[in-house]
Order: sequence, then structure tokens, then C-alpha cells
Amino acid sequence: MKGQALADFLANHPSDDTENGIIYVGITPWKMMFDGSKTSQEAGAGILLISPKGNTHKFSFQIEKDCSNNQAEYEALIIGLEILLDMRVTTMQISGDSQLVIKQLNGEFKCNALGLEMYFSIASYLLTKFDDVTITHVPKIDNGNANVMAQLASGLKVLDGINEQWVNVSKQLPLIGDIYG
Repeated sequence: MKGQALADFLANHPSDDTENGIIYVGITPWKMMFDGSKTSQEAGAGILLISPKGNTHKFSFQIEKDCSNNQAEYEALIIGLEILLDMRVTTMQISGDSQLVIKQLNGEFKCNALGLEMYFSIASYLLTKFDDVTITHVPKIDNGNANVMAQLASGLKVLDGINEQWVNVSKQLPLIGDIYG
């Protein structure tokens, strides 16, 4: 009944803003924040996905090959894009704190670095698979959740032969002495 009431209302109250009878209906996009981390020992990718309903999903991936920090940033972006494609997401807002990666993908910077060209090509190709994408640079302070996930992966030692390791991270409850002391 509610659907019919909406249809009746729209039929009785046409908008002057429509062009040729076409009305654009906005879709709330998914949001993705990404970050890469490189230490002397490991590299990691952190991804935060936020659904249109506000549900958050955090991912942390260890990057197995030796890479630069900029390559780790691209790895995080590419992994996040692949996850969203697997989920059949079509509309999204992407943000990251790597000015280089964001500006290369937005066309503000050329990608001339030999070690980044492949990453740039893959990310650019994956972005064409989505209907509507915006890519925005954010300050590092606003990319905290993705940064934490990337640092977790780059600081964690995963044993050889193990492909996946689940880690529960929680705040420690106060000690009894701290409460009653």
C-alpha cells in the first residue's frame, strides 16, 4: 500500500526539474577507506568498508612481497576494490591518506614511477568496473581505522605455511586493584 501511495503522490505532483520525464534517484554509496603500511620486516594493507546502512567491516592483509610504502597503498586500494566487486557494489566513495595514489588516480599526477605503473593500471581498470566512484584524499588523522588495520598486518608475524590468522583485538578490562585500589 505504501508503494502505491508514493506512486499516486508522484503522479499527482510532477516535478518541474525532470528532463524528458527522467528522474534520477540517488543511491547511498558504500564507503571505503584504505591504507598501506611498510615496516623494515613486513608490509600490510588495511581496509575499512562502511555499508549504506552504516555497518562497518574491517580487513587487514599482510602483503607477501617486498614493496615500497606507495606500493602497499596501491595494494590496499586494489584489495578493497576486489572485495567490493565480489560483493557486487556499484556505487562508492573511496578515501585514503596517500596523496600520490589519489592524485594519480584522479589524473592530477602522472604515474611515471616504474614500480607503480602496474599498480596504477590495475587500480584504474578495476575502477572502470563500478558505475559511480569518487576518490578523495583525507588527512592521516581521518584515516585512522584503515591505518590501524594496515599497521596490524605489517607488524604481525604469520608463521610459514599459514595463509590466514584470526586475531581478536579488545580493550583490556581494568584490573581489580585499579577499581578498588
